[in-house]
Amino acid sequence: MRKHIAVVGIGALLALQGCSVKGDPLTSVEMSLADSASDGISREKALEVANREMLTAGQVPAGRDIANCKLSLGRLIIYDDGSEYFVGKGGQTLDSGKIPLGVRPGEMLTTVASNTGIDKKAAIRITDADAESVYSSVDRFKKTACELPAVWRIIYELGDGASGGGPDYVVDKRTGAILYKKYSQ
Repeated sequence: MRKHIAVVGIGALLALQGCSVKGDPLTSVEMSLADSASDGISREKALEVANREMLTAGQVPAGRDIANCKLSLGRLIIYDDGSEYFVGKGGQTLDSGKIPLGVRPGEMLTTVASNTGIDKKAAIRITDADAESVYSSVDRFKKTACELPAVWRIIYELGDGASGGGPDYVVDKRTGAILYKKYSQ
């Protein structure tokens, strides 16, 4: 089945999700027009689950900037403090954690976002080189790049039905440095 992709401003996407944009930190996000519950979990449902998890942890999700990345097994919701929640197609939280955002003490995300030099393709080349040192080849993985103000969140997934996982990375947009990596087998 062929999917149609549209590029939508992050402000429009976040408005649909009930979130706000502070200083237009993200430039654009790809979203599938065929994004229904039959194709996985909707953006709105995943955000609802992640917001509930944040409240349970004693954090307030309202008014935060977010990135919402569609993966083969669900959606990854990343908040502007680095908190992230992986919500499965069934609406359950499969994983959660915190990632570095590439912001130095005293810097604002909007300032960092305007001083970036590493694009999506370069970030994937950087992570491919690291992943190949561990996995020999990255050809079997589907790669998803989630753009955040100061970093790229690069996720490697195995194809549908395959068991195991791949590496996850956070790459600094200014320097190309890998700020975080996690290997799954």
